[in-house]
Amino acid sequence: MLALVLAGCWDREEPDEIGIVSMAAFDLDEDGEQFEVGVQVANPLGAGGEEVGVGVEKEHIWVVDATGQTVYEAVQNLEILSTRKLDWSHVEVMLLSEELARRGIRPVLDYLDRERQARLITRPLVVEGDLRKLLEMEFPLEVLGGDALSKHLLHEKTSKVRNLLIDFKPGFYFGL
Repeated sequence: MLALVLAGCWDREEPDEIGIVSMAAFDLDEDGEQFEVGVQVANPLGAGGEEVGVGVEKEHIWVVDATGQTVYEAVQNLEILSTRKLDWSHVEVMLLSEELARRGIRPVLDYLDRERQARLITRPLVVEGDLRKLLEMEFPLEVLGGDALSKHLLHEKTSKVRNLLIDFKPGFYFGL
C-alpha cells in the first residue's frame, strides 16, 4: 500500500507549463542600487515560424527583464511576468555587465549556487555595453542566442558577437 502512495510524479511539470531559459543576463540598474536580471526564453509557439491565427507569426524567443533589491527578488519578479514557470536548467550562457563584474559578482554566484536548476557548465561572459541587445540578437543559423554564443566560443570564431565581449578576468569571479 505504501508503494502506491510514494510512487508517482509528485513534482512533474508538463512541457507546456515551463519556459526554457537559454541565456541569462545580470546587471545593475542605472542607479547601481538594484539588480537587473534579463532572460531569453524559448517560445515553443514560434519555434517553427508558424502562423498563429490569421497572418500573425510568433517570435521564437521572448526577452524579458526585471529588477529587485537582490538577484533572487529580480528573478521572482521575472516569474511574475511569465505565464510559465521559468526553467533554468538549459542556460548556455550567463552574461554579466562590465559594471557588475567590477563591483563583484558574488551575489549572482550565490543565487546560482542556491538555484537547484542552474548548471555548472554555463559559460560566464562579461559584456561591455547593452546586455538587452545581446539577448535580442538574431543568429542566422541558430534559433536560440544561448546556443549560438556557446557555439561561437566553442569554435573560437571571430564574429560580430566576439567584438561585444571582453575578457573574463578571474579576479572578477570572486568580487576582488
